[in-house]
Amino acid sequence: MVVFGGASGAPPSLNDLWELSLGESPTWTAISPLGVPPPGLQYHSAIYDYLRRHMVVFGGRGDAGYLDETWELSLTNPSGWTRLETIGASPDGRGQHTAVYDPDRASMIVFGGLPSA
Repeated sequence: MVVFGGASGAPPSLNDLWELSLGESPTWTAISPLGVPPPGLQYHSAIYDYLRRHMVVFGGRGDAGYLDETWELSLTNPSGWTRLETIGASPDGRGQHTAVYDPDRASMIVFGGLPSA
């Protein structure tokens, strides 16, 4: 299991990354991937693209408001963050939305949430 960001009860929002091994003795380990990470986020969504071994993060609330950014984290060795520059129309910035991974279309589907305005 991989966890990114969140809130600690007070600003700023977090942008740390943790992995929980699910073996006989579950253990949390901080991950320090290459590249520039997303800003601190809370209320974002994330999916795991198991075909490419990537986690994709969309939206969420940063310290400056709701964002419409999409970030990808490669979970291969070495791991690393990349901000995805999408083509065409994209959802407005939002938080508290849901997302699912559609492996047949290699797509992240985003639904609902609170708008940025």
